Amino acid sequence: MPKVSGSRGYRLDWEREPWAIGWLTSYAEDQSKGYCKVCKSAMRAHAGDLQKHSATSTHNNNMSALPTGQKTLPFKPKMSEMQKDKDLRLAVFIAMHSAIQSSDHLCEILKVVGEGSVLENGKLHRTKCGNLIKYVIAPSLLEELITDLGNRCYSLIVDESTDVSVVKYLCVCIKYFSEKEASVVTRYLGLIALENGTANVLYGSLKNFLDAIGITVTNCIGLGTDGASALCGKNHSLYTLLKEDCPDLILIKCICHSLNNASSSASEALPSSVEFLCKEVYNWFSNSSNRKTEYQKLFNLINTGEDSREFRKFVQLSTTRWLARYNAVKVILEQWLELKTYFNLIVQKERCYTLRIVNEMLHDDTNYLYFVFLKPILAEVNNINLLFQGDNIDTGRAHDDLVSLLKLLGSKVLKPTFVNGNTRELIEAFDNNLAFLPVDRVDFGAEYYRELRSCNVTAEQKRNLELRACSYLKKLCSEIAKRVTHHLDVISKLKFLSPAVCLSQTRPALNELPFYDKIKLLPILGQIENQYAKLLHVKWVENGSVKSGYDLWPRVYFYTDAGGRYVFRELATLCLDLLCLPTSNAVVERAFSVMNAVKNKARNKIAFTLLDALLRIRLTLQVKDNCCAKFSPSKDMLAKFTSKIMYAKKETDQNNEDDESVFSILNEV
Repeated sequence: MPKVSGSRGYRLDWEREPWAIGWLTSYAEDQSKGYCKVCKSAMRAHAGDLQKHSATSTHNNNMSALPTGQKTLPFKPKMSEMQKDKDLRLAVFIAMHSAIQSSDHLCEILKVVGEGSVLENGKLHRTKCGNLIKYVIAPSLLEELITDLGNRCYSLIVDESTDVSVVKYLCVCIKYFSEKEASVVTRYLGLIALENGTANVLYGSLKNFLDAIGITVTNCIGLGTDGASALCGKNHSLYTLLKEDCPDLILIKCICHSLNNASSSASEALPSSVEFLCKEVYNWFSNSSNRKTEYQKLFNLINTGEDSREFRKFVQLSTTRWLARYNAVKVILEQWLELKTYFNLIVQKERCYTLRIVNEMLHDDTNYLYFVFLKPILAEVNNINLLFQGDNIDTGRAHDDLVSLLKLLGSKVLKPTFVNGNTRELIEAFDNNLAFLPVDRVDFGAEYYRELRSCNVTAEQKRNLELRACSYLKKLCSEIAKRVTHHLDVISKLKFLSPAVCLSQTRPALNELPFYDKIKLLPILGQIENQYAKLLHVKWVENGSVKSGYDLWPRVYFYTDAGGRYVFRELATLCLDLLCLPTSNAVVERAFSVMNAVKNKARNKIAFTLLDALLRIRLTLQVKDNCCAKFSPSKDMLAKFTSKIMYAKKETDQNNEDDESVFSILNEV
């Protein structure tokens, strides 16, 4: 039988044979041939020829030269929860107490002292630390606040200021009832950079900010400001523009600012020598350590007996610091003898005109009597100022204390018939010249009359002194009355929220409450009426634990019956919304104080995003009395701790540097 013509074909199953694995494949140019990938040669597609090739020394040497191990692929292990927790805690520590650049050195120190622990592998440096603060910790704190607020009513407390780099900001704080904390809280909401301070810019920036973070503008029921026209002017201001969105918006001007401005304005009725002494005594010692040392030695020498007093530093007189005027007067009056002695000794040594004038004023007993007269008056004003600086004060007692101040001041200069009337009549009397007592019947205080007996003043000097002091009292009364009338109207309506009023058997009926015109329009009026009646059937006050409405109404809110049903939920919600109205904007002033401490001359390049994040962390933890030592990262923070979130955003508008290097500052000197 004749042979079949033609070549044999290549078989794919040969590649799976033990002798062919790894090197045999078909030849691309001629599919009837085999190809060795190692030797790079083609051969006949005969099994025998292919096996012979696999046994040759050349092929075996080429096979031995091939790498036997698999190529190592780059792999970044996933960061553990413990490592994330550690980095977040360190970042909070840096945000609370230090500059971001210090994280570079802190991490290296921890590697040394933490050898053999989780600290040994720490990799927290300035970039990572700054991004944790900006994109992980601060956003998580803001989201917690927004979630806690929900759809509740709230009040905004705002003020504007300029930082060290001359950038204008609007600081926004929020006051609301927190179910999570079972209390009315005041929290830092955010910082807004402004192009200018006009009403339209303030309104547009604030509204865009609230929309961006998911807060409903129409739920705002109160606005607290310092009295600036752009913020609360009656014609065109942030308040009037917000009122278009929130028709029931209530304006609260800061009582602390009002009292401070009233005191400053009334001081114009006094001789300029009083303010001159306060300023120049402080200035004399403020920039000289030698003068301070000499004076303190003299002070200690005079105060060596049983009645010796401790040395106190002099206070700078400032129109922006609420408590400065009283403290400046108090310290100078307490050290009057020591100051007289000191300036009398050095007036001959130093040729200084200001020194001679101060010495003459200290030896003038009329100036001493002015200080004696002022001290108890300013003390009372300061006490009310300090009271309203608190976040959650008893509105009922605060109203009574403010009225008591007006009556105290009025009793010194007004005829008794005008003082004994109601608050409205008292305020109107301050604008009635016929209501004031003659100067010789005005009460200047027991301390004044006691010191007057031992002072060397003529009858004419005494007459002029009392005329000026009387003018001061009149102006102080009228200024306070003019500035706090609106405030009194608001907090008098909130007085019924105080336990002493709403739990009293003689409390007003529901239809006599100040906000009844709003309550009667609610569809749940019947429920509120029944709950208001049942409020007296529960013993709320136990061992004095309910001291104010801020203690009472959260307890009423969570009160349940035997079936677990909330009994007073609607009434309590209404009252808690009213308690969210601000009493002052002291919380915003504190926020600006923190901002000035964070962004100072050495850290003037700090970017806006980082500044806002640092303020949020510091103010949130400080309010909760939970510093970095007690801080515990939340689940949301741990979830955000990813490179996708931390490094997705870039600062484009400002320099990312949070502060100047110490060494770079020294090199510029």
